[in-house]
Amino acid sequence: MKEKAAKRDIKAGMVAPTAIERNDVTDRDTQDFMKEKAAKRDIKAGMVAPTAIERNDVTDRDTQDFMKEKAAKRDIKAGMVAPTAIERNDVTDRDVQNWIGKFAEEFQNNARVLDERSRQEGGRGR
Repeated sequence: MKEKAAKRDIKAGMVAPTAIERNDVTDRDTQDFMKEKAAKRDIKAGMVAPTAIERNDVTDRDTQDFMKEKAAKRDIKAGMVAPTAIERNDVTDRDVQNWIGKFAEEFQNNARVLDERSRQEGGRGR
């Protein structure tokens, strides 16, 4: 019952530590799950990863890295260049930085191809 109430509070926009404390959730795994869920919600809403991670007290390193990667990809899809997205979301893992750079290049190339096709077709949808 406590977990359900905390999940409801997080879904309503409450930060994870407050929802966890308010509903007296003591199971560590459940707490971590709620923190991750709240951080994902904040990142989906456009928040930078470091703020979402800190705000929701996400302490698991792998989860933090995953959040940073997701936020950087979101920013690239919104038109941001890879170096800015990487810096803005504090992506520190070199392999992930390289992967994000490749993702950005591929994403931008695909966008250019679609733009060119649209121009060639006179802007008509098919």
